Amino acid sequence: MKALQRMIVVLLFFAIAASCMAQAAFHEKRTPLDEALDLYQDFSGKTVLRSPKLPSLSEFNPPIPSSDTNGMKVVLENDLLQHGIQLISHREVFALAVAVGWTNSPEAQFLATLKPRPTDASPSASLVPNPNDQAPGRQAISPGTIDFRGADFNQVADLYSMLINRSILRPSQISCPGFQLRTQTPLTKTGAIYLSELALALNGFAIADDGTNFVQVVPLRQLSSLKLRAPQRQPNEPLIGLDDIQRFGGREFLPGKPSKPLRTSANEVVAYYAELTGRTAVPSENAGRQSVLFKAQTRLTKPELLYGLESTLELNGLAIIELDDKTIQAGYVHELKQARRQSQ
Repeated sequence: MKALQRMIVVLLFFAIAASCMAQAAFHEKRTPLDEALDLYQDFSGKTVLRSPKLPSLSEFNPPIPSSDTNGMKVVLENDLLQHGIQLISHREVFALAVAVGWTNSPEAQFLATLKPRPTDASPSASLVPNPNDQAPGRQAISPGTIDFRGADFNQVADLYSMLINRSILRPSQISCPGFQLRTQTPLTKTGAIYLSELALALNGFAIADDGTNFVQVVPLRQLSSLKLRAPQRQPNEPLIGLDDIQRFGGREFLPGKPSKPLRTSANEVVAYYAELTGRTAVPSENAGRQSVLFKAQTRLTKPELLYGLESTLELNGLAIIELDDKTIQAGYVHELKQARRQSQ
């Protein structure tokens, strides 16, 4: 687990480097709500995950200091409840900060379906490390290691992809107000994965496993229309190394320099797909200009890679259109459906 913790720290360093200015502004402009929830986290000893739809506080008056930490926690809970904010204990180590009435929301209904994932590092699916079990790979992820105050969707998704060791398939245009999250307790790898899934769900994102090497992360409204059909890997099927799989989108990090976004278009994705399938790609003036994100987290077979590219395009409302047996082009999903109807 020490190796995992170092990986998380490195990933967070590079991810948050992309928004360090935004985070600095966040800390300078701390709101009364930030102060109240940080204090509640200290009183309760739990990691607070907040909904982005919380009412704001015009001011915050901390409870009178007392040796009775639990009493101050209750006072703070009641004070926030009067302002329309409810704190719900979740699996002992987490607390959900949500608006009153949230339990009837789509986010609450999806969150209720989430279960901690067993991993090699925490096969019992325990969220909290066992202090008596210090076997290699099972040490705790220390409090504060995961700090996503001011982070955006892509930073959280990158950490989640690394933790579950799956490639994430997602739309490129995602609206997210930003995450406010810092771990208060030590966690297992299972706990860190579950924390990421809770944070995504609270912010309106659904998570769906797709085969054994992909996970789709989409806005909740798209969950019912997801198509989970990743190809099953065959025994002894050759794998393509990560260095040999082209990456589309994301950010480029150079030591000592500001990060810059890597914008890639559907035309580039389709050109790569054509190269993999021995065909020629014709640029599209319309659909082909749309931005697309794809990054493999693990080695993939060729059918898996092709599926990942196809699904990424589809999640963005795009498709690969066959102009003839040897030529393809980026187009829209409705164009593909129309072409199929005409061929029948």
